[in-house]
Amino acid sequence: MNFVSLAFFLFLILISLAIHRPASAIGTKPSPSTLTPRHVLQAPVSQGIAPPTDPYWFQVGVKGDNSTNHFTGANITIRTTYDDITLADHSYWVGSFLSNFAFIQVGYLTTISEDGKPYCCAWFYEFFPPYGSSPPVIGPPGSAGPIGSWHTYSMLSQGNGWWNFYMDNQLVGLPQYVQANDSGPFVASPTAEIAV
Repeated sequence: MNFVSLAFFLFLILISLAIHRPASAIGTKPSPSTLTPRHVLQAPVSQGIAPPTDPYWFQVGVKGDNSTNHFTGANITIRTTYDDITLADHSYWVGSFLSNFAFIQVGYLTTISEDGKPYCCAWFYEFFPPYGSSPPVIGPPGSAGPIGSWHTYSMLSQGNGWWNFYMDNQLVGLPQYVQANDSGPFVASPTAEIAV
């Protein structure tokens, strides 16, 4: 098994980790009182938390080979899990740089809301202009479906620099003008991330 295959296999295991609910409850919408979050490390082992002025993103994933560059669309199917979030965002997504060095991504996340409460399982997409940043577009809590359900997140070029983002073939949010029609020499990467 080569490194890319092993990394992809490990990523699939990460995405499909068993949740702490009875099998009969898989695919049903839980009430807030029945949610049992999985504990997920908030930082790499034996590494402290970065100060607020120096954020970091701990990521694990894989990337395609050169036969997948110049793509005009990518998607990933991810199982929705409920992570125990205390100080970081946990997100699961597919993303890539584009031919103009912009970066786009789509998937779902669990985070902490502005009032300090868990914000569970919302779809999101994000566009970073070349050498810049912009805020993510985040769906409402629960928009990533019931705990244990599988959903497909997609990003597709519409031409003339516009990209659409989808969850289960349903458009989420507004098209984004990213000024690029394809990924150029870059490839898509399915990724699991902790942003601190």
